[in-house]
Amino acid sequence: MTAEPGGMNFKDKVVVVTGVGAGIGAAIADAFAACGATVVGLERDLEALSQSATRITGSGGSFHPIRADVSSEQEVATGFREIIAKFNTVDVLVNNVGREFYRNFVDVTVSDFDRQIAVNLRSVFLCCSHVVPVMIREQSGCIINTASVQALATTGQTAPYAAAKAGILGMTRDMARDLGQYNIRVNGICPGCIATPMMDRGLGRSSDPQAAREEMQSAIPLRRLGEPREIANVVLFLASDLASYVSGVSLVIDGGLLAQLPVV
Repeated sequence: MTAEPGGMNFKDKVVVVTGVGAGIGAAIADAFAACGATVVGLERDLEALSQSATRITGSGGSFHPIRADVSSEQEVATGFREIIAKFNTVDVLVNNVGREFYRNFVDVTVSDFDRQIAVNLRSVFLCCSHVVPVMIREQSGCIINTASVQALATTGQTAPYAAAKAGILGMTRDMARDLGQYNIRVNGICPGCIATPMMDRGLGRSSDPQAAREEMQSAIPLRRLGEPREIANVVLFLASDLASYVSGVSLVIDGGLLAQLPVV
């Protein structure tokens, strides 16, 4: 793989991405590898992790797979010990792992809520808590946290997921404030309707998934779903020197979905 032009050269950089098995995470890992980075992928699904490793290394990229459930404090600690022992540093951390959830609020259990917080929010804290000391030592680093448009406006039936994603936005702002003095930038992204397996599962709840997809697309000003690589491109920008003065923001990437007033 050759590095892309325009300030997107990550040669000699170590980039850790969580949830690299499919969708946005896989696209982010691919994009960083294409730009010369050594990508470390943390993923719970061993088969999906292996597929990402085969795809990236088969294209000439550098990829180090680590099987880990990033909602587990012990597995995150073990994973980052391995990363630091092998590479001694982390230049970029992308907290991308996430799990969707759809259930009417009156049917949400405490177990549902706890699991959503663990996967979607606690995982961000755990990975950051292990990488920040390394970045402070280096007086440099970039952290990008994947939230969702559901953190800002919801479709309903997503209360625990929306709460976790909104928590990511708050944590992102606070981390940017606390860590700026160490030259560590922290930003977030809020993807909208993106063509991923997660989106397919959500549409699969409908009696007519194709009709549901078309209805969703018609509600988006750009009249289409986003592609995972379009999210990866924004992540590359935020991690690059082109965004050297960008910190504490969360960019909405939704084809204009949230820019609208309801039609009355």
